Amino acid sequence: AHDPFITQRNRLGDTLLRGLTRLTAFRDRPVQIVSASPGGMGGMRATNQLKAMLSGIGCLVFPDAFSVSGASSAFNEDDTLVDEKLQQRANAVAQRFDAFTKRNLS
Repeated sequence: AHDPFITQRNRLGDTLLRGLTRLTAFRDRPVQIVSASPGGMGGMRATNQLKAMLSGIGCLVFPDAFSVSGASSAFNEDDTLVDEKLQQRANAVAQRFDAFTKRNLS
């Protein structure tokens, strides 16, 4: 079994590109892309680029990316989302990713 991992970057840019050689260790592993941004797009442009890069190095990219726009005011003190419907959607996406992971690692 493999433990999930989470990586966070403030900007996609060259930081990710420099790290791609290390990311090849995740070839054939499930990956879920989650983004949060203070802007209205929630990081979707970066998410699309990241999906292409991770697919290109052989990661099994979960098709349901999850993005949070207006991130500077979207979270409670306990790191849950202020918007209950968005929190429910986040929970549902996480459950689907868990099932995706189990199917692809068995």
